[in-house]
Amino acid sequence: MSSPERPGPQFNTNQVPSHFLLKYLWSELRSRQVEREQHLSKKTTYENEVTSYADVVRKEEPALIAAQKAVEYHSATIDYIRSRPTAPFPDVANDLSSSTNQSVSTEATTSLSSQLSESTRESEVLLENEERRLVKAKALLQELHVRLEEPKVHLMIRERKMKQLEELIETLDGEIHELALLMRPQLRVPDEVWLLVFGILLEEDNRLYRTKDQRWLFAPPTLTASQVCQHWRRVTHSHSSLWTKIGFQFDRYWEPRQLDLFRLVLERAGDQKVFLIVDMSSSRVHSNATDETDYVDIQSIEGIRNGKFILGVENPPRTLNLRELCDKTGITSFTAVIINGSDLRQNTGDLEQLPDTRVASFYDFYPSSSAAALEDLHSLHLYSESSRRKVDVSPFLLRGLHELTLRGDSIDLPSDSEDAFVLPELTSLRLSPLQRGFLKRVTTPRLSTLTLDPPDGPDESIGSDWSSPLLGVSSTCSIIRFDMWETLPLESPVPPYCSASAVCLEIIRGSQKPVKVQFIDSYVDGERLVSDLLALMGSGVGTKAIEEMVIDRCTGMTRMDCDALLGIVDCLKIYV
Repeated sequence: MSSPERPGPQFNTNQVPSHFLLKYLWSELRSRQVEREQHLSKKTTYENEVTSYADVVRKEEPALIAAQKAVEYHSATIDYIRSRPTAPFPDVANDLSSSTNQSVSTEATTSLSSQLSESTRESEVLLENEERRLVKAKALLQELHVRLEEPKVHLMIRERKMKQLEELIETLDGEIHELALLMRPQLRVPDEVWLLVFGILLEEDNRLYRTKDQRWLFAPPTLTASQVCQHWRRVTHSHSSLWTKIGFQFDRYWEPRQLDLFRLVLERAGDQKVFLIVDMSSSRVHSNATDETDYVDIQSIEGIRNGKFILGVENPPRTLNLRELCDKTGITSFTAVIINGSDLRQNTGDLEQLPDTRVASFYDFYPSSSAAALEDLHSLHLYSESSRRKVDVSPFLLRGLHELTLRGDSIDLPSDSEDAFVLPELTSLRLSPLQRGFLKRVTTPRLSTLTLDPPDGPDESIGSDWSSPLLGVSSTCSIIRFDMWETLPLESPVPPYCSASAVCLEIIRGSQKPVKVQFIDSYVDGERLVSDLLALMGSGVGTKAIEEMVIDRCTGMTRMDCDALLGIVDCLKIYV
């Protein structure tokens, strides 16, 4: 049984297989797997037969050894008798020898001769008996050899076939491995999916990495992904959107390799906006450079001034002047500025001047004197991770704002303040129903989009009249959006302002015009929503207040609830 020779699969693994090629590879892989299973089955059968024949040989082995020993014993006995015929009667031989030497009488000689003859005949009888026993022992030994010859031949044949099968199985294993490599997920997953994966990685990774000389820099995770395999390298290099983030520690002089990294990212980003992360922590500022010629000014990077950047500032100092950052980096304007002070012990400071930008986001960083620095902003986003620290939002209520985000119930107007504010240009607002200070004292005549975030938790100080301030703001809106509202534990009663369905129904009751309602990544009590909408129809409000309802990746809605909503709402969009 010889091993068949066939060429292994030969394909270019650097290219994404087409649908036809994948089908062919799968058929080849499956045929080899079936063939391998057949060989394994044959090998198992041969192993069982080898065990059976080995048991037969092992059972006859004691009898064979005994027959061999019997032959050896009888052969040695015969040789002994033939070499010393008088050995069994030494006294008779000695007497005959002595009587001959002393010239004894004829009668004595005759008597001794007769005794010798009788001894000789007895020796011959013994010899005949031993020869007969030897013949029987040899015949038995021959019979045993004949009886074991067939099992030994079959045993040898099976062992040789098993060895050939093992070689075949080893060859098939290699071919199956090669085919599996050709069909690996990296080649079967479309480029669009890898773009989505790399995009998520780029969005979530904002870490700065320490170099040997204690400098800090950020390389896009795409750079690491591009070095995994040629397929990933081709995908990452062909999409400039994956090279839109880079960072560094704030310092005037850089090493040449940091500049090379900047040039690489800017080159591959092309016309895309680049997110520039700057760590301004004073404890990390490099101060060991004695020879400034070892470092190169960042302004020497070609095209750095003309690029479109989004600035991200980590660990801002007590007094932050971003104009100085612009002067040192050579970047004169940013499309947006993001300042993150979540690692600071005190989240306030002085913001002397912002660069040329219209969009700003502050994470746990609230400048105490900011009106002059922020007066040109069109979009402002404030985020707070602490619910215990209250933040006065009044310095950030700029009349020129078009978009405002207040994430966190602690960001609000003080309850003891009676000041009223008007945001005449504001068209988009994001906050929670419990930021009642803002909802009561801020007027937004042109507001069209209201995005509601879930409250940080129940507030016992709020009574049953929780919806009046919210209705005052939402009365002019055409789009009401609920984002990431999750259900509370069932053990505790859920306040109405903590339920997206309850807040939605309250807004619909007080709405002055039809609105578009959107639930995104939220828990929606479908049964209550349907029953309350039906009740509104019976009260005369009807569903004219709902122009469109969107349910996007939400839980709590059953198929029955969706079917019921189709009979209530004219336009229903559901995304899973």
